[in-house]
Amino acid sequence: RRSLAEAVRTGGVSIKSAFVSIGGSHINSFGVRGVVVISRADGEITEDDVSRVIQSAEGAIPRNPNREIIHVIPRTFKVDSEAGITDPVGMVGMKLEVDALVIDGAKSALQNIVKSCELAGVAIEDWTVSSLAASEALLSKQQRELGVMLCDLGAGTSDFAIFEEGRVVDVGSFPIGGSHITHDIAIGFRTQVAVAEEIKLRYSAAIPDRAASNRREAIRLAEFIPGDDSAFAPRDLAEIVTARLTDIFELVVKALRRNGQAGLLPGGVVLSGGVADISGIQELGRRE
Repeated sequence: RRSLAEAVRTGGVSIKSAFVSIGGSHINSFGVRGVVVISRADGEITEDDVSRVIQSAEGAIPRNPNREIIHVIPRTFKVDSEAGITDPVGMVGMKLEVDALVIDGAKSALQNIVKSCELAGVAIEDWTVSSLAASEALLSKQQRELGVMLCDLGAGTSDFAIFEEGRVVDVGSFPIGGSHITHDIAIGFRTQVAVAEEIKLRYSAAIPDRAASNRREAIRLAEFIPGDDSAFAPRDLAEIVTARLTDIFELVVKALRRNGQAGLLPGGVVLSGGVADISGIQELGRRE
């Protein structure tokens, strides 16, 4: 309801329905293939043939009562022996194949969001994976053509999408986000989670050396909790933050290696989300 009210206030329009983004560690992606024989006598491939081959790929998806399909996205097509085709319409051949990316999610998670939207008075038009929605907003066509990874650093998870030659190659999620950094600070500074969040927002840095050179000599908890005389060096905070961010970047590298793209994306990695505001995160990302 709060999100809806904010959207109405910002957009200046009433909202009855919405395209709803879904993210989290339950999101999964995998590849499937479909194949059809070209229907026309002259062998020309039509939009109908493309629809049929995508339906063929959808028919090959393993059925799981606990999972729900969110997207089936064609990655490349193959006409007879010619592979790597982006748009086969108008080409001539006997057989059309597609390599598609399937993205699904836990049915229970989707049902909970449906219930939440119903209670807020919003009808769901359709689903989209949050990393793809963020990609539409943040990535240029040129970046996607060159090859780029978007990593959306959220509270509970970090969601990613990898693009190459304009098409989405993989999407997924890492089970680490900003709330994990907050909890680490709460443990390290022996303080409340709410205070740890404030400390993170005000004083976090991703490079301990940068924090050590900061003019602030100490982070004093009395600033947040009257009477608490505890004090910590900025470097202590930076080491806590850096440890968690390094975990995220290690998972980024593993995802790129799994897709055969480590060090091979000219567009690099684009960071988004609240955690991306942490001072020095770009420097740490390059280092890792």
